[in-house]
Amino acid sequence: MTERLALIGAGRAGASLAAALTRAGYTVTAVFDADPASAERAAAVCGAQAGTEIQALGAGDWSLLFLTVSDDAIAPLAAQLATLSRWPAAALVCHCSGALPTAVLAPLKDFAALASMHPLQSFSDRPEAWRSWSGIPITLEGEAGALERLEALISRLKSYPLRITAAQKPLYHAAATLLSSGLVALCDAALQLLEGLPWPAAEKPAMTVPLLQTTLANVLAAGPAAALTGPVSRADAGTIAGHLRALNTQAPELLDLYRALSLYLVRLAEQAGRLTLLQKDELIRLLTQTPE
Repeated sequence: MTERLALIGAGRAGASLAAALTRAGYTVTAVFDADPASAERAAAVCGAQAGTEIQALGAGDWSLLFLTVSDDAIAPLAAQLATLSRWPAAALVCHCSGALPTAVLAPLKDFAALASMHPLQSFSDRPEAWRSWSGIPITLEGEAGALERLEALISRLKSYPLRITAAQKPLYHAAATLLSSGLVALCDAALQLLEGLPWPAAEKPAMTVPLLQTTLANVLAAGPAAALTGPVSRADAGTIAGHLRALNTQAPELLDLYRALSLYLVRLAEQAGRLTLLQKDELIRLLTQTPE
């Protein structure tokens, strides 16, 4: 590998990326993080230098720098990097936000090629999390030459590069957020509603797995509309009314979430030809009125 890599940000994404790149044959020379312990843990996995002071990057022992920090930290970090005393020849700086454009790195345009790279994936803090970088779509946006270098790297990770535009990033990232964080929120809400059932608390998450897996498999096989089941798809107004009453009295904090999702399902069921116009109107009235 001719690229020598450095990373700023040793959270879940950064630490797992550093480990995945090392296993793919790249040399990771340095990992920086404001938390020394995080930097040291990530650096130890790939035999890199750990640090908290990014001015050390001015030593120039890298060609490709990944910024795996929070979205709000990227612009201030770019401004700080612009003060480096020395830059490597053919430097490339890549941030890993799915929402922000490469243009947020504008202070560095005179020093490096610029790009952004985002995996359509979520990461854990488990030691094997580096495996999650393999076999996934990874979106790219930025300068053409920079994207070619990143496509070669993504190929080494055995993943799939997909070029998108800056204008496409917000909706792409909103979709990714719904698939990941949105699903986590739904699982948490469902588990709250299961708290009163006489099942061992530790076993309740596992009990939801068959339903989650079957639902996802049906969506992937036939699409969301065909996979839709439940009271909205059957226009079971009485069942939905019962849900609303129970939520209103026993879990009012989840009532708005249930209503919003059910109203979306009404539209999906209508598009799939599962509801008549009268059934649709009845469900919308039910879901928008105050529960008795």
